[in-house]
Amino acid sequence: MTPREKEITAVLCNSIRVMTVFQIAQTWWSTTSWGISRTKSAIEKMADEGWLKLQQAVSRPVTALERPLVVWSPGATQANFTRLSRRLHKRASEPAEIIAVVFATEKANRIFGVGKLATVKLTQMTHDLHVTEIYLNYRRRGLAERWIGEDRFPGWWPINVRPDAALQNRLGGLTRAIEYGGDYSPERLHEIHTALSGFGGVGLSYEFW
Repeated sequence: MTPREKEITAVLCNSIRVMTVFQIAQTWWSTTSWGISRTKSAIEKMADEGWLKLQQAVSRPVTALERPLVVWSPGATQANFTRLSRRLHKRASEPAEIIAVVFATEKANRIFGVGKLATVKLTQMTHDLHVTEIYLNYRRRGLAERWIGEDRFPGWWPINVRPDAALQNRLGGLTRAIEYGGDYSPERLHEIHTALSGFGGVGLSYEFW
């Protein structure tokens, strides 16, 4: 495997669950015709070698995510969750389409993983692909090393709400929770806020994307 192929595989084992061919091309090659073609060739080779699995899935269109919809920090006023819920509902109402997705295999995880490989759920494809978009946003800003995906949360995680990811500082302390909003009701948004705002007795900053 090339260093680039190793990086893609490690990211799928440890940071996110799934990516589209386009996301991989955009990040590691380019979105030109040559870049897409080169990406497909690399993925097919890695799939033939048993490192990755490539398959068709149903997802709503994957859109670029440039900034969170809501950012909250301890001491700040909570957002208008009724308004946010309406916005999330509208986004979740877009029609689905068939898309090619890529995820790591157990073989890959034995070599590149740092824990148990996450289960890819085809019913959560829209959600997981947009969590990938958030991760790639942080990666472009040079912050990928601070990212901890939900499947790699520490065993001492103290609350029943598990956001999609969290950011950590250089000492391993958690500094921010990250959640991609599905078709959440205002009550669900408030539940997440209540849990995170009470995290550790002082609250954990969070982002809703």
